[in-house]
Amino acid sequence: MRSALVALRKTPWRLKRFYSSIAERKWNVGVYSSSLTYDGQGPRFTNLIYCYRHLSAVAKLFDLDKFSSSASSFPDCWNESFQHCEKLRTRILSLPPCSDTVALFDDLSNMICQVADAANFLAVNHQCHEVCTAAAAIHTDAVQYVETLNTDHELYAALVAAESLENLDGDTKYVAGLFLEEFKLAGLGKKREIVLEKTSSALLSGQSFVSATVDPVVIPLARCPTPLLSLADRQGRVTITEDSINSRFDDLREAAWKIFYKFDLNRETHLKSLLDARQELALVTDCTNYATRSLYGTMAGSPKVVLEFLNKLSSQLKPLVSVEMEHFNTLKRSREAIQLWDLAYYSIESQSKVLQSYPAFSGKHHISSVLQGLAKLTKIMLRLQLIKGTVKRGEVWSDDVIKYSVQDESNQVLGIIYFDLYSRTGKKARACMHTIQCGTFTQTPIVVLLCNQPANAELGLQDIKQLLHEYGHALHAVLGRTRYQHVSGTRCPTDFAEIPSTLLESLVSSHSILLDLMSVKEDFISEDTVAILESDSNDSVSSNCYEAIATQLQLYYALLDISLHSEHNVDPQAMAYDVAEQCLGVELASGIHAWHQRFSHLYFYGGNYYSYLWSKAIVNLVIEKHSLRKRLKFTPDIRLFLEQGGSIDFAEQVEHLIGEPLNLDIMVDALIQPLAHANASCIDSKL
Repeated sequence: MRSALVALRKTPWRLKRFYSSIAERKWNVGVYSSSLTYDGQGPRFTNLIYCYRHLSAVAKLFDLDKFSSSASSFPDCWNESFQHCEKLRTRILSLPPCSDTVALFDDLSNMICQVADAANFLAVNHQCHEVCTAAAAIHTDAVQYVETLNTDHELYAALVAAESLENLDGDTKYVAGLFLEEFKLAGLGKKREIVLEKTSSALLSGQSFVSATVDPVVIPLARCPTPLLSLADRQGRVTITEDSINSRFDDLREAAWKIFYKFDLNRETHLKSLLDARQELALVTDCTNYATRSLYGTMAGSPKVVLEFLNKLSSQLKPLVSVEMEHFNTLKRSREAIQLWDLAYYSIESQSKVLQSYPAFSGKHHISSVLQGLAKLTKIMLRLQLIKGTVKRGEVWSDDVIKYSVQDESNQVLGIIYFDLYSRTGKKARACMHTIQCGTFTQTPIVVLLCNQPANAELGLQDIKQLLHEYGHALHAVLGRTRYQHVSGTRCPTDFAEIPSTLLESLVSSHSILLDLMSVKEDFISEDTVAILESDSNDSVSSNCYEAIATQLQLYYALLDISLHSEHNVDPQAMAYDVAEQCLGVELASGIHAWHQRFSHLYFYGGNYYSYLWSKAIVNLVIEKHSLRKRLKFTPDIRLFLEQGGSIDFAEQVEHLIGEPLNLDIMVDALIQPLAHANASCIDSKL
């Protein structure tokens, strides 16, 4: 995922970073309540002096002069940025309508993001508590200033006049349209206060819902079902968490599932409040429903297209699921048929038996070897270099952060990637990628790739896939240097942004490619080794075995997400069961209980969860088109795709990449065929 921010892409002026950070980190929203209103007095600087005093000991974080080590310069840093922004605003209003109006808007957005993005990251990830607090203060003041811009009718009028000009080039007109749409979604005039109210309501409800999704269930021993007694602690209590439902014991797994996913009125209320606030927000901004609002500008474009895609996939997937279900029924130790709580366990168990035959899949790889593998992949497939750099004193927020530069054939630095891979006290980050500075033709991009691995970790297949997924986002952000920062890198809709990350993750589903990447002594695998690996007829089986049911579950999640955000005054519990019955069948649906109350992605994705299946379909087409199933090779079309960012029509970019027009039928077929091949080769062969 891109730093868990993809769900809020349409929040004006990139405020998604702020809103998502509050929900995910369980911060007290009251600290930031001032950012949701504007008192007419201009930006506040009371927090900034405190902020810069505490940052004064830090010498050029990210090696950016903006975060200088001079104590005297810090009180002036945001003030200077603010003054520059005000000059840009004055310049915009003084110009007659022209293309420079749009360029200045982009400069204004960039100036704010340079402060807000870095501060947003540091507020959670810096080791020093004082720096975290100070960075949060910077972010608050920057966000408050953004709120003043979102209510600026003069700026809006200037942009409308510029966008209407007939002589604008395509890039400029496209970016102008994006800015205008964000103004409208922010609410203008009388709508503004309602938009702020509903946004705040959704934020608070979402924060409460996300926090409650991970709450364990604690029950006293006296009321504990017999299968769970083995989990009792010394205090005579049994604590049920998500890990409990993965037990290898059938009766324990079932009992834990029914307790963990039992209906909870508190969680249901938070979710209902979130959905209601979002639907009201959609109506205020002239959208039919929240899903329509959320899908503006995406490749799919509308809930109707998403539902058509998912329903087509569901229809073709069911026969493959039936085959896997029959196989799992032969494995279950008890005589009862496979139930919902069994699916994950028997999928993993069945896959593990197959993967044991493949050393690269079944083995562990030191994290340093994996990093060398990333460099090798970058060199072979993109003809770019991933070069380890020297970290200056005070440049990073933790001593174990590693700095790399991405360089082209002429050794020109294209961008900087900081790898923050290792766990440490207080670090809560999931695997994600943060953009610190967007890339343009004149601005070097800077990103951070976060993981939470133990020092000297040995990574298994899933860990490597996770790292490659985020590295795909990082490369997209670094290489996607565009004329306008507003469309650079990963600043694009979720169903498009997930293509590079899913591509890199999918490559190591090939045993031969993973084996090649972990064999770091050679830049290119030898022809003799290629011949041996390509003779392995079971290679595609190992990468896709027992995936039909997993795909069906992803389908259910996506259908539920889009359905809940498409209807007004929805009953989440009833909707969850109806969608489960449609997607999973009556027998499995009976075991769903209140599973939806634990699905935090309903907040973060808000109608966009389909993007993973969507991007996976496109990636499968790319792999077949460019013959990347068993061997890496230089693929200039993929490098071009990464370099274009969001500056060119998304469908046009994808069609160039796959070599044919994109439609739902070929996308569904691209998902189904690998699964069907795996069923035929793996299950029928009794592997």
